[in-house]
Amino acid sequence: MSCLHFKAGSSQWFAAAIKGDLDTIKKLHADNVNSYDRDEHRTPGVCAIHYAMLNLHYKLVDYLITYEFQCLTRSPLIYNERQLQPRSTIAHLACLISDSYLLDSILSYMHKHQHQLLVQQNEGEELALEVFIRSSSVINFGFFYDDFLSIEFEWSVSKSNKNVFKTALRSGRVDFLNFISEGFQFLQNDIKFRIAHQVLSLEDNAQLSEGAEESLGKLRFECCKCLNEITRTKMIMKNIYKMKFFKKKLVRNDKYLNYLQTVERAFDE
Repeated sequence: MSCLHFKAGSSQWFAAAIKGDLDTIKKLHADNVNSYDRDEHRTPGVCAIHYAMLNLHYKLVDYLITYEFQCLTRSPLIYNERQLQPRSTIAHLACLISDSYLLDSILSYMHKHQHQLLVQQNEGEELALEVFIRSSSVINFGFFYDDFLSIEFEWSVSKSNKNVFKTALRSGRVDFLNFISEGFQFLQNDIKFRIAHQVLSLEDNAQLSEGAEESLGKLRFECCKCLNEITRTKMIMKNIYKMKFFKKKLVRNDKYLNYLQTVERAFDE
């Protein structure tokens, strides 16, 4: 089995993957048609599973995930500075589209096939570690947090967890799902600190008109209350990020108050 990749002009694969046509994908694979790339050592093209993920065709993802993982675990995961090579895109893409079902499928597969991931121990560990780090941002915050935080923070977390993670893997006692959930508290606390710090910074740097201080207090309360609600947290982080730059352009207090009221209305929707 091999990771299924489109070649140029493979219209059947494109059409089937985009439509989520699992029967056609199975037929093309069974017939061994010359429309996909069997060579996992070549730079992958557009994978069938990528289209299935982007279009949220869950049954097709479940079918293709086996081929993708077998390809990944047979090939070394080579780091290029801070970015993984394209072979790791199954984890990366699932996180980028922020779909909890797809991520759950990946984690469940890893949980059920730990022995396969550990056959080539180094590659399996690196893949598991990468999914652990990246998935934490999706499950807790609903988006890939490089968009808001510096990538250096992600890698500091990665390095701090690496040894304990590998030790657990090699001992045979690791439970991927539990290990990932236990690692979230650190990330969650850091995000909460950053939100609180940003709100306090806004208070220090803005001259608040009557009513604006109360609105800012409500915003801070909402930030903390909604940290574990994926969809709302995504909105909060987005607006806090915007406010960081908005304060630099603040001219009149009423503009600031109007902005806060707009954010509050977004929370209520």
